[in-house]
Amino acid sequence: MQKRKKRRVRGDPRLSFYDDIGNGSDEDEFENQETQKKQLGKDPTVETSFLPDREREAEEQAERERLKMQWSREQELIKNEPLSITYSYWDGTGHRRAIQVRKGDSIGEFLRAVQQQLAPEFREVRTTSVENLLYVKEDLIIPHVCKV
Repeated sequence: MQKRKKRRVRGDPRLSFYDDIGNGSDEDEFENQETQKKQLGKDPTVETSFLPDREREAEEQAERERLKMQWSREQELIKNEPLSITYSYWDGTGHRRAIQVRKGDSIGEFLRAVQQQLAPEFREVRTTSVENLLYVKEDLIIPHVCKV
């Protein structure tokens, strides 16, 4: 087998008609290149919201933090609202009472308040600890450790 030598084309292999069109000076060429560079650039009508942008991400993060703080303040206000609960202490007969607690209180705190309210009237409640009390709502039994 013979090795064929590749022919090397000297000069620019691309076709160019620039020499045929213009016989202008180098200054005209330079000005044309400058105007072409000025015309090239970003298109402001193209949507770029999907591209990463540090400024936009920082703004979004700041907005998230602001909304998070606002939500937590609103939740604290809601948890601190008073809530009136009607309950019945059962010792063979029903003793209906009403007590006012905060919405964010746990069942244990509610039972402690009930115990303090019932202690002057019922001797057996005075000696009982909160851990031995239950809150029964219809067919649901809630122990003192539950947080609502």
